Amino acid sequence: CYEFASRTPRSGETEDDILVLAYKLYHQDQKTKFSLEHVWRILKTDQKWCNWCETKLPAKKKAKLSSVEEESLQRPIGVKAAKALAKSKVKEKDLAFKERLSKQKLLDSLLGRSDGLSEMEIELKNTLIKEYLSGSNVFVSENEYSVLSDILCLF
Repeated sequence: CYEFASRTPRSGETEDDILVLAYKLYHQDQKTKFSLEHVWRILKTDQKWCNWCETKLPAKKKAKLSSVEEESLQRPIGVKAAKALAKSKVKEKDLAFKERLSKQKLLDSLLGRSDGLSEMEIELKNTLIKEYLSGSNVFVSENEYSVLSDILCLF
């Protein structure tokens, strides 16, 4: 109702006059008084809610929008969703680090054993060594790579 009332500004019309007309239009449409003015005043310029009405365009108008215009109509991500996304990224990195650490400990224990290894343990050791040497592990630093190369030379 406010957008409709503000489309055709008249000479000498103030913001308050536009609000009064918007209230009248709202009352005609909804058959009730508009009771959330204080909230509306806060949210009318908030980026998250600016394009709310534009996203409810009829199908004909939506079809005419380009992909750039559609992206501009999308609401920005909320605070809670942004925090959850950041947390999930941290958890992924933490899990990858823990996995790397556990594989490294396993390889250290296999390399440190003095008694004979079973066939399965030898296969596991070779698999872990290949993984570290291939560079598939993102967290392997150059120092670790050179240390592993030195260890392999001993065997």
